[in-house]
Amino acid sequence: MASLPETVKAELDRAIHSASFLRGGYVPGGLTDFSRNRKLQLETLLRTVISMQGGSLNKELHDCGLDVSASAFVQQRGKVQSNIFREILLDFNRFHPDPETYRGYRVFAVDGSTVNMARDPDSPCFVCNTSNPKGYCQTHINPLYDVLNKTYYDCVLHPQPNTDEIGAL
Repeated sequence: MASLPETVKAELDRAIHSASFLRGGYVPGGLTDFSRNRKLQLETLLRTVISMQGGSLNKELHDCGLDVSASAFVQQRGKVQSNIFREILLDFNRFHPDPETYRGYRVFAVDGSTVNMARDPDSPCFVCNTSNPKGYCQTHINPLYDVLNKTYYDCVLHPQPNTDEIGAL
């Protein structure tokens, strides 16, 4: 019998596989964008993005054992629609139909965080201020975490930082 971590990893692998090959998640161009035999296939890319821990891109790629350049990774990542990550999350959570509850209630925690991204002045998340006159891109995320089941239930992304967290909830 598999341990809980092995079971959870297998469930996540199944959700990633399902999303990458059955649901799509590609920008216009369809399956041809990931149909060539490349070092970085869609499933590997998704697994890598989900497992990243906040280090530099080169360090994250090294830690994952991927022999690809940061540029190649960014180009492949640009072909993926962001909604595929939501599909993976929802599919993964559907695997747990009988969640743990406290007196019949689900226990959720929510907190926001700001994430810096690559600079793009045309992006809706571009921020420019006196402390950084060249500007940068930042988005605000509000994940909803199921405390008892130790899973993320949902996540809201806002293109602007300092978004009202109560409103996001």
